[in-house]
Formats: sequence, structure tokens, C-alpha cells
Amino acid sequence: MLLALVAFTALRFTLCSDSYQRETINEDSRLIGKSMAVTRQDYLFDSPYDWGKLQKQDGYLAYVKDGQTLSKLGIDVSEHNGKIDWQKVKDAGIEFSYIRAGYRGSQSPTVVSDDSFEVNFSGARDAGLQVGVYFYSMALTEEEAREEADYTCDLLGGAKIDYPIAFDMEPDNDDSERVQGMTTDQYTAIARAFCDECERRGYSAVVYGNQYELALYDRKALATFGFWYAEYESNPTTILRFGMWQYTKTGKVPGIETNVDIDLDLTDALAAEDQEG
Repeated sequence: MLLALVAFTALRFTLCSDSYQRETINEDSRLIGKSMAVTRQDYLFDSPYDWGKLQKQDGYLAYVKDGQTLSKLGIDVSEHNGKIDWQKVKDAGIEFSYIRAGYRGSQSPTVVSDDSFEVNFSGARDAGLQVGVYFYSMALTEEEAREEADYTCDLLGGAKIDYPIAFDMEPDNDDSERVQGMTTDQYTAIARAFCDECERRGYSAVVYGNQYELALYDRKALATFGFWYAEYESNPTTILRFGMWQYTKTGKVPGIETNVDIDLDLTDALAAEDQEG
């Protein structure tokens, strides 16, 4: 326990170094990280995207309208992706990266730091990428969800990030998982507790999931945070309005030896299609 406390304190000290950009958080400041909130909630289940506008650019997908690229290309990584050459990632055209801050065990209530968080966070920023962070949750209660959010915000220590903190819970129908058998109200309350706590701490938040996982929630109750949607088809099949799409988990990016998740930030495309509609 003492060693873990020392390690966490050392990590916080590193995050507070001059290599990190800072933004003072006060009652009058805007939240840190762009919002992916669904602003037209009456149209929550009426996606305006035209997936015929998806094109390949240098081997990756892009959303292109009238010759203008309205998407940003990104990845999300954790310690499982090994050592990353972030300059090669940047040179390959990747514009942003989500970094895993930590996780809670599927059978144990222990919150664990991602071993590569510090090096990935600083590496991505130093290479010029925009960044966001996510936490892999197995919270069983609202109190545990707030603990996860506080852990992530404490880890950031006020650091400026470009994207909202993502709440990522992925139940997989394993009876041994601690979160199995919860109701829609329980799942929703836990996700909302995490996101509300992030906002209380000064950071925007977003909810991640695939079609099955997001259906566990009352999505209308979470629309003020918005959604990061995962589906590995040629284009999304959901009618849910979302701001970011994780379109593959087997992507290949120079500088990363393993397969990697690849994402499209579609917030500009969403705004453009909404404006036209």
C-alpha cells in the first residue's frame, strides 16, 4: 500500500511538471476538453450523417463534404499497445489520441493505474497531438464511479486536455464480472455519476460504448455528455447521434507495433450536417 502511494505521488509530481500545459480551473471557467453533448436532443435517434461521404485518405477513413475533410483522425491506446514512437504516429497523419488513465478490475474493486499513462500522455503531447483520456470502469455503485472520476482528474492534476474524459464500461456477459445483472437505471446512474464528477472537477465528459453497451443506458439521460460510438463495420448502423466513431480495433499505424483502435472525431461533420438540415 505504501509503495502504491509513493508511486502515485511520484506520478502526480511528474504530471505537474512544466512540460504540461495548464489551465486554471475556477467557477467562471469553461470546462476543459471539447464537448460532445447532443445539442439537438429531440433528434437523439435521428443521425444526420451521410455515410456515402466516407472516403479513404492515405489508408484511413475520413468524412469529406464538398471537398472539405470534416473529420479528425485519432487513436486510443493503453499499456497493451507497448512502446509507441509518437513522432511516427504524428507523421502518419494521426491528429489526436485517447490515453487510458486506469481501470478497475472486473472481479476486484481495486482501481489500477495504466502503466503507460505518463509516457503516452507526455509523448503524444510532445509530438503535437491533441489528447483525451479515458477510464475503463467496472463501477458497481455511484460512489465507485465518482472515485474513478476523481482518480482520473487527480491524475491529470489540472492538465489541459483537448477531448472530454471518457467513461468506458464494457460488460461482456461473463457471470464472474462484478457489474453483471444491473438494471438500466443502475448503469445510467453510474455513468452519470462519473460524468457529473468530471464536470464538477472542471472537465468535460463523454460516454463510450458499442451498440450493445450504449443500449444498457438511458441514452436520453446521458445526452448532455454525448457519445463515443464503437462499431467495426464499413459505416455505423446506429441511428444514435454521436460525436466520435471508433471504426476499427485492428488498425495499423506507423510507430505502433500492435494493432490499434482508430477513431474519427466527427463533431465538425455533425455541426455541418445539422446546419444544412
